[in-house]
Amino acid sequence: MFGDSRDLSSHMRTHTGERPYKCDVCGKAFRHHGNFSKHKRIHTGQKTYQCDVCGKGFTLLCNLSTHYRIHTGQRPYKCSICGKTFTKTSDLSRHNIIHTGEKPYKCDICANQQQGDLRLLGPPSGQNAGRGAQTCDRRVPADLRMDLLATVPLMPLFL
Repeated sequence: MFGDSRDLSSHMRTHTGERPYKCDVCGKAFRHHGNFSKHKRIHTGQKTYQCDVCGKGFTLLCNLSTHYRIHTGQRPYKCSICGKTFTKTSDLSRHNIIHTGEKPYKCDICANQQQGDLRLLGPPSGQNAGRGAQTCDRRVPADLRMDLLATVPLMPLFL
């Protein structure tokens, strides 16, 4: 039961897939106005939350909370296999791949597969599909490689 008709409407969007709040800048759509409002800060550069230790600003409170771990040394996510600890769950997930032998990153040009995205210039397929092609610099002639670099969005490399 919902105490307010707006709460019911908002809940129903999880079933219908409706996303009525659309960003004019990038086109991303949201089910809830609150999430849409937070998203808009990415484009405006508004940094509502500031670290009281170093002064770095953040658009989202959750990013500030994660950032504080740099200052406190807190590393709450621990690998159950080797015991290595991490500040973020995403870092632990990326780390876990070394234990499974899985190679989820595949180059769209040469079919080379990697455990990590060390040589890949784009994100993996699946949940991040549509954010650019995955390519590497292996077995591709230098002149073609430069053409590819001009068309593939560069993503952060994790070493």
